Amino acid sequence: MRTRTETETGRSQETSAAAPAVDTDAHAAAARATRPSPEQLLQQEALRISQTASRSQTTGGEAALGGRALDLSIRPYLHLLLRYRVLILACIVVTVALSVTRVLIAPRMYVAKATILPSGNQTGAGVMGLLAGITGAPPMGSLVEDNSSMLFPTILESRAVGLEVLKAHYQFQVDGQAVDKTLGEYLQAENTDQSLKFLEAIRAFDVNKETGVITVSARTPYPELSAQIVNHFVDNLERLNLEMHHEEATQNREFMQERQDQSLKELNEAEEKLADFQAGNVRINSADLALEQLRLQRDMQLKQTVYTTLTSQEQVARIEEAKDLAVVKVLDRAEVPKLPVPIPKVSTLAIGLIAGTLLAVMAVAGVEIFHYLRREWLLCMGR
Repeated sequence: MRTRTETETGRSQETSAAAPAVDTDAHAAAARATRPSPEQLLQQEALRISQTASRSQTTGGEAALGGRALDLSIRPYLHLLLRYRVLILACIVVTVALSVTRVLIAPRMYVAKATILPSGNQTGAGVMGLLAGITGAPPMGSLVEDNSSMLFPTILESRAVGLEVLKAHYQFQVDGQAVDKTLGEYLQAENTDQSLKFLEAIRAFDVNKETGVITVSARTPYPELSAQIVNHFVDNLERLNLEMHHEEATQNREFMQERQDQSLKELNEAEEKLADFQAGNVRINSADLALEQLRLQRDMQLKQTVYTTLTSQEQVARIEEAKDLAVVKVLDRAEVPKLPVPIPKVSTLAIGLIAGTLLAVMAVAGVEIFHYLRREWLLCMGR
C-alpha cells in the first residue's frame, strides 16, 4: 500500500515538473502565430495612411464649413514652407552665391565705338536717266545707289571684311606686357570659320532707323584691342567702298566711251547720207524731195545731240574715275575707352534670387510628387 502511494506521488511530481515546459512551448507558439507577416505590415501601413488622409479631408471640410476656407488655403503652403525650409533656403543661397561669384570674377570689358554718317552718291543721276531715255541705254541709277550707306552694314558683316580684320596685327597691353599678334591668333580658334564666329560675338553694327547713322562697336577685355578692331572695320569699309566706286566709275566710263564711238559712227553716216542727197538733188522741186531732206537733217541733228551728250558724260565719267575721295563719311573714329562697361550687379542678383526661388519650388514639388507616388504605391499594394 505504501509503495503504491509513493508511486502515485512520484508521478504527480513528474507531471507538475513537466507542466512549466509545456506552458512555455505553448506561449512561444502563440507568439509566433500572432506576429504579423510582412504583407500584413504593408497593409497596416497603407490603412494608416488612408485613415490619416481621410481625417485631414474631414478636418478641412469642417473648417471650411466654419468660415475658415481662406485660412485653410494658406495653411498647406505655410506647412510646406516650414517643412522644407532648409531645402528652400539652400536653393536660394546657392543661386545667389553663384550670382555674387559671377559679379566678382567677371572680367572687365571695354567697348569702343565709331560713328558713320549716312551717305549716297547722287551726282549725275538725273542726266543719266535722261540719257538712258534718249539713247536706249540701261539706266545707271542702280550703279549710283550701290554707294548708298544702306549697304554699309552688309559690307561690314561680309566674310571679306571679317577675314581682313582677322589678318590684321594688333598691339595692346596684357598684364602690363606689350602684345603684337593678329586677331586670329588672339582668338585661338581651330579654323577660320570658328574665328569668324568668335569675331561676330565681340563686334556689333547698329543702324538708327530714323537718322541712318551707323555705329560700329567692339567689346573685349583690352581697351586698345577694342579700339583697333573697330578702326580696322571702318578702314576696310572705306577701302572696299573706294574700290567699288573706282570699279563703278571705270565701268561707267567704258560704257560711255563705247556709246560715244557708236554715236560718232552713226553721226558720220547720217552726215554722209545728207551730203549725198544734197549732191544728187541740187534743186528741190518736189514735195517728196523736200520731206526726205527734212528727215535726213532731223536724223543728223538728233545723232549730233546724242553724240554731244555722250561726249560730255564721257568726260564726267573720266573725272569720276580719277577721283580719290572717301565715300564713307566717318563722324567719330574709335578712341581707346578709359572705363570698363559697368556690370549690372542689381539685375544679376535679382536674377539669381528669382532663379533660386524657381529652383526651390521645383525641388519641393519634386519631393511632394515622390511622396505622393510612394503613398499611392503603398495603397495599391495594400489592396
